[in-house]
Amino acid sequence: MSDESNTLKVAILGGGPSGCALGILLRRLGAEVTLFEDGRRPPLVVGESLIPAVIPSLSLRRLGVEERTAAISMYRS
Repeated sequence: MSDESNTLKVAILGGGPSGCALGILLRRLGAEVTLFEDGRRPPLVVGESLIPAVIPSLSLRRLGVEERTAAISMYRS
């Protein structure tokens, strides 16, 4: 995909966890990625979280954000 005319161009709608993860992975594969986010955020949704204890750390490690995510995570007992 090094030739500009053959570069895969991808538009991602939504900058949530899935959209951002997809964008990171596609960019690493050489795709030209444009992420569209409207900036609106609904009130906090019950059960909304992204914590290392719940998410397989391999996914976060592959994205290169495992340590940073763990560092800002809140632990509840």
